[in-house]
Amino acid sequence: MNKKPIIAFIVILILLVILAFIALKPSQSPAPIRSITTSKPSKTANTTTSTSTNTITKVTNSTPSSQNNSSIPTQYQNCISPEPVVPIPNGNFSTGTYQYWNITGQGFLNETGSPLPTNIIAANAEGSYYGQPWGNYSGTYFATTYHGGLSLSPGNLTSPTFKVVEPYLNFRIISPKNSLLYVELLYNGKPFRINHYNTLNSTSGNRQQSIFVNATMPIINFACQNVSVRVVSGVLGTITNRYDFIAVGDFVQSKHNLQTPGTLVNSTVVPP
Repeated sequence: MNKKPIIAFIVILILLVILAFIALKPSQSPAPIRSITTSKPSKTANTTTSTSTNTITKVTNSTPSSQNNSSIPTQYQNCISPEPVVPIPNGNFSTGTYQYWNITGQGFLNETGSPLPTNIIAANAEGSYYGQPWGNYSGTYFATTYHGGLSLSPGNLTSPTFKVVEPYLNFRIISPKNSLLYVELLYNGKPFRINHYNTLNSTSGNRQQSIFVNATMPIINFACQNVSVRVVSGVLGTITNRYDFIAVGDFVQSKHNLQTPGTLVNSTVVPP
């Protein structure tokens, strides 16, 4: 009679153990799930932030044109052209004439004594060059004081005035080192900057005296104002300097400085 309570107690105890085991089992399983879920978003968030920061840095470093624009005073921003290049009037003498330009002296007259630029195609076909054919020029006509032999004469060639809408004035030039050969930037008709070149001293390779190189003048100081450019030759042909000629063309305003390294001898700003 006394065994029944004991058996009942044992059965109840066993049932309680089983129920406790069942109750504990589901409470342990969510823990790993929560751990995995919280760790994954954390890593993803860190990766996204790092990638975004690096991308912004790379974009900023790869946009030099925006840095150039930021250096332009705010009051001039409205007149700076969005175009990469802006030609000046008849800047590459594409009309086959010196239309809009002004000539003084005999230096830039052609071989027949006419006020006309040189046709590069005709000159190369006729062998009217020194050393090798004219090259590295994008237009058909260019201005030069070279006409062969001792025919060098002094003369100036002045562009029409043009409004500055880009940071640089780019052009192509051939010139030995000579104090009487230079290019001027004019403001109000007076020289502001004078550049002397030696295109035979380019660091980009051996240069011939009939191969054009890139030249650049900064003009951003005159943004929204009118300037002009003047090419000057004071050389009179003699036996010692018969090849000291100057040739120019392809004048355009540009957002980029294309100066060929080693060709600029000096650049002088003239006091007002």
